Amino acid sequence: MSALTAAAPQPDAGVVYLQTVRFIFSRWTLLRLAVDQGWGDRDCAADANEVVEHVVSLVAPQCHKPPYEEDLEDYLHIALEEKFNTNAEDGSVEEIVKRIIELRNECARGDLAGCAAILAQAPSDLSACLDRGEPEDLEGDDAAGVVPAAQAPPAPRVPPPAPVVDDDGFETVVRRR
Repeated sequence: MSALTAAAPQPDAGVVYLQTVRFIFSRWTLLRLAVDQGWGDRDCAADANEVVEHVVSLVAPQCHKPPYEEDLEDYLHIALEEKFNTNAEDGSVEEIVKRIIELRNECARGDLAGCAAILAQAPSDLSACLDRGEPEDLEGDDAAGVVPAAQAPPAPRVPPPAPVVDDDGFETVVRRR
């Protein structure tokens, strides 16, 4: 007699991926500040949801071919400027786009470890991002070489990902900014 064992159901890679993309956008400091501080002309939360859902529709696993990174970057830059009257000059747009494309490729191979690691992260705190005045307005030992908390050094850059080759054998060309 063979014993039937109930295997745990495997999560759908597409669903996990889309949850991860939404989670990444929910933690994007620039977008959260734009919504929380009301940088847009209308309902900022609705505008942010519209931007996120548009990106999700472009990168969804049902799309046979992932969008080009530069197309997503251009869309996000334009959306930030038009909807929130701001520019992302910190490289965060490029970082987010690169990460969601990498995750899409991982999920297409059935590897959900990257998504699981992101979804396991704790919510971020925006208190360090609030306006605390210009550095020269801060009290303290700036002259002694002590860097205020609001001016901590930037995180190191992530190395570029491996080239993305589609089913036809064409490699995605990444435009440098």
